[in-house]
Amino acid sequence: MARPPEQILIIDDDPNIRELLDRFLVRQGYLALTAETGEDGIALAVRHRPALIICDYGLPGMDGLDVCEALRNRQDLESSYFILLTASGDMDSKVAAFDRGVDDFITKPFDFRELQSRIKAGMRIFHLNEALRRRQSIMDFDLNQAREYVRSQIPRPMKDRRAWIDFIYRPSHTLGGDMFHFDWINDCLRFFVLDVSGHGIGSSLLSVAAHQLLVGGRLQADPLQPVDVLQELNRAFPMEKQNRLFFTIWYGVYDFNAGLLHYGSAGHPQGFLKRADKGTTVLNKGGIPIGMVPGYEYRDNRLEIKQPFVLCLFTDGLYEDETIPPDYNGSLDSFHKLLARIPDAQSAPGYWGGTVLQWLYTEAHCLSPREDDLTLIVAEINQSDRSGS
Repeated sequence: MARPPEQILIIDDDPNIRELLDRFLVRQGYLALTAETGEDGIALAVRHRPALIICDYGLPGMDGLDVCEALRNRQDLESSYFILLTASGDMDSKVAAFDRGVDDFITKPFDFRELQSRIKAGMRIFHLNEALRRRQSIMDFDLNQAREYVRSQIPRPMKDRRAWIDFIYRPSHTLGGDMFHFDWINDCLRFFVLDVSGHGIGSSLLSVAAHQLLVGGRLQADPLQPVDVLQELNRAFPMEKQNRLFFTIWYGVYDFNAGLLHYGSAGHPQGFLKRADKGTTVLNKGGIPIGMVPGYEYRDNRLEIKQPFVLCLFTDGLYEDETIPPDYNGSLDSFHKLLARIPDAQSAPGYWGGTVLQWLYTEAHCLSPREDDLTLIVAEINQSDRSGS
């Protein structure tokens, strides 16, 4: 099937110029559209999306630069090549026109051989831009598919008699390097949150690979022993084999029978917990990120907690961002100033955790656009309820 002729839009208030260009373009095999005013030209451009636009500078009302600027503000016409017809060839006018989106010039009176050459060059650029748009569309589709897969790996909020867990997850790009999980293992509740260095596809692939090792049934270490898990991750993901990427992780297990929080950290921001009777506790610092030093020995941490508490885990995107108030922006230590004002315990299960999540959501400006991924997990543990999960 023959391809339909390319459409070229002529915008000129001089009927003789319109007719002259119309005949010339038809002889060259193009389909010509004509408009007398800038407003009519914009309407035709929106309706037909021409490959190329030839527009007179000295139009009544909207001049040629106004028309060009209006069309450049439309995403569906950003590939259309714009040639300005002008009686002036001075450099200042050309620079001003380029700044407003004009692609090329033809000075009146014009030579048809020059016009033909400039149209051919404009068509080449138009087709290159269209090819780029199609490729970008395919890439966007593939990235969206990958994003949906990553999101499918994220657990649903938990609303259990013994554990209420909810979260905020906002990747900075289509794909992010943050990943987290929580689940029951026998009578223990496991949590982890990890953050891969960098952003984008590479970081996301590493975060998914680490997640699959931890929850996909391939973990050789005992999942209830945080330090053993960190050691295995460090062996499995050396930086040299991950394009120099590394990741931080906080991994913990709460044993309901023993009333014991058992955790380890590899360079991850210190989480914190708030107990009904002892206020807020910042958890111990951990070792270096996963993948940096082969054979590194991570530290074991144990904390006895036999009353209800709220555990908060997060990535550094929560506090290292320009949108956060200056008092809390830039370091974990300054962010910890927020903790003294966290709401105290509430009586209804889930209400306390929900209050803390909403409070942090507001105080840390979680709705603001960010350059880094943001993950915040809030878990309310009702240790006094020993009924089944």
